[in-house]
Amino acid sequence: MKASKLTCNVTTVIFALSLGACASLPDNSGRTESHAYDDTRETILGRSVDRRSRADTGDSGFYLLGNGLDAFVARAALAYLAERSIDTQYYMIHNDVVGGLFVD
Repeated sequence: MKASKLTCNVTTVIFALSLGACASLPDNSGRTESHAYDDTRETILGRSVDRRSRADTGDSGFYLLGNGLDAFVARAALAYLAERSIDTQYYMIHNDVVGGLFVD
């Protein structure tokens, strides 16, 4: 009885994995190519980063945020200060309050 149950479980796992192997990614060939700006020293954020990077304090430039509210406020502040563009990359955006505010 136990061997039969084990065989059934193994078969189910193999079947599930084989279905995942058949999946394919969507076609991305028609997307518009984009590039990041590299001449940012004339912007508020660019001048701030340039000044801090010249100080060479040994800091990495990364700041870990402890919760979602802090992360949202940081993104909102950076978006407010943006002068040319906002380059973002997200795994998913939901149709909720935060997603709506982000898109707006």
